[in-house]
Amino acid sequence: MWINLEHCWRCPTRAAIDALALRFNLRNTRDMQDWEYEVADAKRIDEFLAAYESGELNDDERFTLMETLLESCCDAEMYDKAFLSSDVWKKNTGVARTKYCAAYLHGLVLVRH
Repeated sequence: MWINLEHCWRCPTRAAIDALALRFNLRNTRDMQDWEYEVADAKRIDEFLAAYESGELNDDERFTLMETLLESCCDAEMYDKAFLSSDVWKKNTGVARTKYCAAYLHGLVLVRH
């Protein structure tokens, strides 16, 4: 069964990328394609998650940071198969049940399978 999720499609904004790059001291150049994936870092999941839950980010920043968080988790899982049973993964998947990543997760499942 195919569900049309086009109404949920969303992209990171330049303003959100600039704000997050500044907040986390992340590389940010105009030639970066898919910035939210390029800056993903499995070692910074806790830091990203704390900022996501802080209430200090606007809607666009939260959306972009969630993409970075999910990619960071994918990276962590590639390097550590036990990651999927870790508390960090369980906490992140709980946060991921938000409007910010439902369409992203659906796309991730379609692309990775």
